[in-house]
Amino acid sequence: MQYGGLSNSCIDFTWGALNHAGIHRQTKSGQDQSFEGAIKPLNNMRDIKSIPEQIPGSKLNTEHENAMPKRTLMQRLISENDVYEGVRGDPMLSQIREKVAELDAANGRTFDPTSERVSASLYVLAKENGLSRVDHVMLSERTPNATAAESIFVVQGERNDPAHLRASMPTAQAAQTPVEASLERGEQLANANQQTQQLAAQAEQTQSQEREAAVRRMG
Repeated sequence: MQYGGLSNSCIDFTWGALNHAGIHRQTKSGQDQSFEGAIKPLNNMRDIKSIPEQIPGSKLNTEHENAMPKRTLMQRLISENDVYEGVRGDPMLSQIREKVAELDAANGRTFDPTSERVSASLYVLAKENGLSRVDHVMLSERTPNATAAESIFVVQGERNDPAHLRASMPTAQAAQTPVEASLERGEQLANANQQTQQLAAQAEQTQSQEREAAVRRMG
C-alpha cells in the first residue's frame, strides 16, 4: 500500500486504528464508527477532543498542546485552513492597518499593496518591542541629518505622554518587506510567546506539587 497524499495518509491510518480499537469520535448523533478523518491534520483536533475518556480519572486523559514547529509555506498550506490565521486575526494588526490607512489619506494616498506591506512590517515591529496595542502610526520629520518620512513609528499611548512606548524602522524597509515574510515572523513570535507561557505554567505547577509534597511529609 502506497502513501497517496489524499489517501492512505497518516491520518487515514490513525483513524483506522482508533476505529478498530473501538475508540470513536462523538457527534450529535452519537459515535461515528466509520470516520476517516479530515485531510488537513489540524482539522482533526476537534474530533480528537470529542473522544470520551477511555479510562475515567486516568492521567492518560491529560491533553497537552505544543507550539507549532517551524514549517515551510508549503507545509502551512497543506496543514492549515488559513495560513497565519492567528496573526491575521490579531486585533493589533487591524489597529495598525487602520492607522496606516489614516496616514495614507493624510498624505493623499489610498491604501494599496505597499500599505499592506507596511502594516505587516509594523505589526512585527510592535510585537518585537513589547507593545500591546498601537494608537498611532507616524512618519519621521525632516531633520538636518535625515529627510522627511525616512523612518516610520508605531506608538502606544498619547504622543505627548512621556510614558508612551514607541518603536521605529526605516520606512523603505517596511514598504519593501513581503507581507508573507512579516506574517511568518509574527507567527514565530506568537509561538515563542506561547511556549514561554507554557514553560512558566509547567514550572509553577511543579513548584506547587513540590510544596504540597513537602507539606505532606511534614504532616
